[in-house]
Amino acid sequence: MSKLLLKEPFVFNKSKVAIVSSLKKVAIVSSLKKVAIVSSVKKVAIVSSVKKVAIVYSVKKVAIVSSVKKVAIVSSLKKVAIVSSVKKVAIVSSVKKVAIVYSVKKVAIVSSVKKVAIVSSLKKVAIVSSVKKVAIVSSVKKVAIVYSVKKVAIVYSVKKVAIVSSVKKVAIVS
Repeated sequence: MSKLLLKEPFVFNKSKVAIVSSLKKVAIVSSLKKVAIVSSVKKVAIVSSVKKVAIVYSVKKVAIVSSVKKVAIVSSLKKVAIVSSVKKVAIVSSVKKVAIVYSVKKVAIVSSVKKVAIVSSLKKVAIVSSVKKVAIVSSVKKVAIVYSVKKVAIVYSVKKVAIVSSVKKVAIVS
C-alpha cells in the first residue's frame, strides 16, 4: 500500500491528491485546494491556492506567506518576523517571546526557542513549532498538521483527509 500511495495520484470528493513520500520527504498536491506539502526531517513547505499560504519549516526557521492576507512569518530559534500588507505590520521577536494582538484578525503569537503559537480569530489558526513538531489548526478549513522527524498527520475538514506519514508508510482516510 505504501508503494502505491507513493507513486499513484488519488481522486476523491472531486479533488486530485498526489502524494510522494520518502524517508525524508512528503509531497501533497490537491487540485481543488491546490495544497502542496514537502516535508523532510528539517523542512515542511505548504502552498494553498485558495488561501495562498506557503510555509517553510526547519529546525530553526518557519516561513509563512499568505496572499489573501499577505502575512509573511520567518521564525528561527531566536527570531520571529511578521509582515502583513493589509495592516503593514512588521515584527521581530525577542530572544524567547513575541505577543501580538491583531484587531481584525486577532492574531496572538508566542515564540520561544522551540515553540511558536499563533491564534487567529477569523481563521482560528494555531501553530506550535518545535524542533520536531508543528501543529496547525485552521477553523475555515480545519486543517490540523503534526510534523515530527518521522511523522506527518493532516486533518482536512472540507475534504476530510487524514494523512499519517512515517518513514515507510502513508495512510489516507477520506
